[in-house]
Amino acid sequence: MTVAVDACSSAPAEAGSSAVCPKTLDGYVSGRTTARFVKNCLGPPVREDRNPDGHFVDLYDIDKTTVFAFLFDASGKLVRLRGYQPGTDDSIFRIPTTDWGILLDLPNIRKKSESGDIEAGYTFEGEADNLMVSFRVEAPRGTGNRSDDAYQYYWALAGRNALIDQKTVQVTSNARYTRVQYFLVRDTRGKSVRSQHVHYYAVHQGRWIDVHVSVNDPTDVDDAAIVGLDATLDFVNANP
Repeated sequence: MTVAVDACSSAPAEAGSSAVCPKTLDGYVSGRTTARFVKNCLGPPVREDRNPDGHFVDLYDIDKTTVFAFLFDASGKLVRLRGYQPGTDDSIFRIPTTDWGILLDLPNIRKKSESGDIEAGYTFEGEADNLMVSFRVEAPRGTGNRSDDAYQYYWALAGRNALIDQKTVQVTSNARYTRVQYFLVRDTRGKSVRSQHVHYYAVHQGRWIDVHVSVNDPTDVDDAAIVGLDATLDFVNANP
């Protein structure tokens, strides 16, 4: 990623990294660059979000047209750097007849179907390698304009599924969404199949949102994809 950046002339040295701040984003290397080094070079991020497992993302609006997301692990080492251009990025799925979309940073994501509209309720279904992805955007089903209000309504229905292993249910929240993770266990042709599910409940521009990701027998690669989504899922400008 050869985007030029304005940076300080130097920063404290760290293992595996030059003491001089990189002149382009290519200089920030996964597995070596730390969050401290990035902040010393680029200054404070425009937003920082932390996940329950310790991963966190720092967002920088470096060139005024692209938002750059630095994803770090719990130790502060860079995992991934990604840039997003509102309205043009293929990871931003625009909600029809609106000026916004949902940022879904998942590998090889592709649309399978969509239906409805913003008034009656809009539904998207897709897949990303092993992951199944869907989201629903609709008018509020109750009172309130916080992600927790949407969570209280939707989970009261979804949580009734008898196949849910209740011991695996985890609920967390941040400024963007309330997250629910759980596992379903079912028998298929005499074989026990374990599937991981994550819901992200949110409210944006007066609409309630349920983003759902699921995968059967998740691998480490699938887990990493979900961690990345945790850190970067957002609701962004997407002018046509």
